Amino acid sequence: MNKFFKMSLVFLLFNSITSTMIFAATEFYFVRHGQTNMNLKKKIIKQHFDAPLNPEGQQQIEKVTSYIETLPIKTICYSPLLRAQQTKDIINRHMHIPEVAIPELAESSRLVWAELSRMRNRPTVLGIAKGAAPAEAASEGWDAPVVLDSDRGSRLFKISLSLQKFLNRVDIGLDKVLQQPSPALIVAHSGVFMALCKILHIIPDQWLINNGTLVHFYKNKDGKWNLKHLFDVDNTLTTLQTMRVPISSGM
Repeated sequence: MNKFFKMSLVFLLFNSITSTMIFAATEFYFVRHGQTNMNLKKKIIKQHFDAPLNPEGQQQIEKVTSYIETLPIKTICYSPLLRAQQTKDIINRHMHIPEVAIPELAESSRLVWAELSRMRNRPTVLGIAKGAAPAEAASEGWDAPVVLDSDRGSRLFKISLSLQKFLNRVDIGLDKVLQQPSPALIVAHSGVFMALCKILHIIPDQWLINNGTLVHFYKNKDGKWNLKHLFDVDNTLTTLQTMRVPISSGM
């Protein structure tokens, strides 16, 4: 085997390895689905109830789409629920961006959504390191603890078992999003937005976002996640300041 052939073989092997490597993204966008009649009545939709967009919801997404089309979106990751699919279809009508359905981005149950909405800016992580034994949590008087699946600052914290499962599910979905061509656009629900903020240790000024609201999640130079609200249903652009929760004190 001559030297040239060896070098060529090494080069091909290197290209093969690097082409299959997946690097997690450092930003993504999020848009809440358009309005449904259930939203209009201010009722919480059950997890598996597929409510379609109403005419107002369709108009909301038409408006935000005009802004989304100016962004360098490479992938649309969407909840499989009907209201999110219809929102995705309107957004991607002319953009023709690759789409990925992610079941883990489906909305939470009614009770979990209510629990999340009550958490708002209240820190829930007490700073016990990842991998702590359940006995340590019990000594603090906690309920059953949870450790998130990813390595983004996982901690034990006191919440209901149902909310634990939902946060774990959304965390898995986020991992899938961050492995897609970046930046990706998530089309999902208000409960998923709140869960993302908890998982990424962000306390937004606007905790309960409106239908059709567009948000940009991104990592700062220090590696911490932050967000900007880019577009709301009134067609106004904003850059809202957010308060980041240190990993050691809150989630």
